[in-house]
Amino acid sequence: MADALLRLASLTGDERWRETAVRTLRSFVGSYRGWGQFASSYANAMARALTEPLTITVVGPDDDATAAALWSAARSVDDPARSVQRMVPQDDGTRLEQLGFPPERTAAYVCVGTTCSAPLTDESSLRRELERARARLERV
Repeated sequence: MADALLRLASLTGDERWRETAVRTLRSFVGSYRGWGQFASSYANAMARALTEPLTITVVGPDDDATAAALWSAARSVDDPARSVQRMVPQDDGTRLEQLGFPPERTAAYVCVGTTCSAPLTDESSLRRELERARARLERV
């Protein structure tokens, strides 16, 4: 559950979800060692809590080929701390405005913590930016 709350915090920007997740994880500090192989879920959630979140947002119409290619690339990322979201301007205009992403541009945005990339309009640019984002894991 803590992992889901951490993803929710990353996608919504609402830190209350993160705070709840961290409190939840702290409550199991003394007992997880006895969980055997099931402790891996706890470890994954702890890793997500200790790492700056990676959020990939793809903006574009449902029927746009570029948006589809960017979405496919975003979903292929194996980073354990990543969250991906697909925004369709006609459906998600209010949320796009909150995020500050222009609805008229088909692009992907890679955010590490609260810092986001420039608009990425092709799959190769997105993959390069995702490789740069992966470097943050080496610093942990």
